[in-house]
Amino acid sequence: DRDRGILILEVKGGVISRDPSMGGWASVNRHGKIFGIKDPFRQAVGSKHTLKRLLDNAPATRPFALRYRLQHAVAFPDVLAEGVHLGVEADPSIVLDKASMNDLQGAVERALGEPPEGYRINKEAFGALKELLVPRVSLPLPGLLGDLVETQGEYVRLTKDQHRYLDLLSMQPRAKIAGPAGSGKTFLAIEKARRLVHMGQRVLFTCFNRALADWVREELRRSLGPIENAPFVHNYHDMAELYCKDAGVRLPDPEIMSYEEKGSYYNELLPEAFLTVVASLHEAQRFDAIIADEGQDFDQDWWIHVESLLRDPAQGTFYIFYDDNQRLWDRGLHLPIGGSPYLLSENLRNTRTIHKVAMRYHSDATQVSARGPRGREPRILPVEADSLKSSLVKTISDLVSSGKGRQFSPEQIVVLTPRSQKNSVFQDGEPVGGALRLSWRDASPGMVRIRNVYAFKGLEAPIVILVEPEHARAALQNQILYVALSRATYHLIVLGKLAPPGVKASASEGVRVVAGLHHADAHPQA
Repeated sequence: DRDRGILILEVKGGVISRDPSMGGWASVNRHGKIFGIKDPFRQAVGSKHTLKRLLDNAPATRPFALRYRLQHAVAFPDVLAEGVHLGVEADPSIVLDKASMNDLQGAVERALGEPPEGYRINKEAFGALKELLVPRVSLPLPGLLGDLVETQGEYVRLTKDQHRYLDLLSMQPRAKIAGPAGSGKTFLAIEKARRLVHMGQRVLFTCFNRALADWVREELRRSLGPIENAPFVHNYHDMAELYCKDAGVRLPDPEIMSYEEKGSYYNELLPEAFLTVVASLHEAQRFDAIIADEGQDFDQDWWIHVESLLRDPAQGTFYIFYDDNQRLWDRGLHLPIGGSPYLLSENLRNTRTIHKVAMRYHSDATQVSARGPRGREPRILPVEADSLKSSLVKTISDLVSSGKGRQFSPEQIVVLTPRSQKNSVFQDGEPVGGALRLSWRDASPGMVRIRNVYAFKGLEAPIVILVEPEHARAALQNQILYVALSRATYHLIVLGKLAPPGVKASASEGVRVVAGLHHADAHPQA
């Protein structure tokens, strides 16, 4: 009633009774069955407060929040309540019963009471209220976003199916497990760490990329909850710095170093300091088990430091997961675990169409099959440098537009480039259509992430837009493009000229298949 306000009405049908000794309120239906019900007056007050918060905070109604007069009432349409004392909270004016149904308008006006003189909800405030309570909406056909939801559900099922491989290796205290992008290496590594924690072991999970370590840490924290023996999760260099600082070793600040000085710091100075510290660690600082992901990016000498962190280097659990095709640094592959690696041969993360494009840059595409859904065809647009920025704006605008069920959120999109932030034509905060901007940092609402391929290795996004692909370093072109293209789980767009695959090294030989898990006599060479 625009002249009196808004009435929040809690309705309870059936024969109503209230007996605190029996647990409160109850209703008897027409079949004689008794149901316990919540306190209707408390519910009415709670609903009123909820609506008040909505009116205060919703953008449409916030300007008119003081214009909305709210009252509550309770209706018992199947019984007579006149003259019955229902409790101090049940003023007769706010109780509607069967008799009230004969003059419902009068009963509602009585419950609303007399408003202040001159009170009225104006037209704009009333329109905003209707839009909040009964919004006009049209649910589109699923379109691309619906396909994405279905695709993600299939990936979850396939990834959980991979856990059986850990069962096969449960009696192996040491193992090196190789697999292409999308084969579930990181998820298997996380699951192995989780199982070891549940066994009461102190676990170290390490990798090369800081962003991957941050993601794994949160994933394990979410799945394990607050536990006493939480796994220690850090990438190699952060771990080395933490141990050195705890030991009182003074380290220079790499943030103020030149590019060449940083290389010397991370490749020589820090590892050497870490090795000295590791030698003097006491038992409580070491681990029962170590899980290492991105093993292809570790320098040979680093493994000495990592393995030394085991309480029992001979018998402790040590698993290394790696993909030599994702080796983006000029280091050879020297793993400290002997024997043949176990090979994961199935891509579970990418659609088959994305897999097909990425595998052009793999050392041996014949060894890997894709189990995911077919998916959309990747869009490869060889745009010129002078139209690259406008092409990115149009591409992102098309993805986030709301027409024809095609709306994606900016958080589902990542822009990848083989160039650094310093050398890329795309800078932090650069507008990419409407209010959207690019962010090289942690993305906030209204921002689309842009990342260097190196920094995003090990991570994924539903939609990847690869820009500046022609700037991939020639010596590692295959690996860089393979990593970049395989980050997309649902849709891949390339803006620029994709170079043809370079010369591929020979594939591994002597592979024996065990339910999709291969055990090879030699690791694949990139």
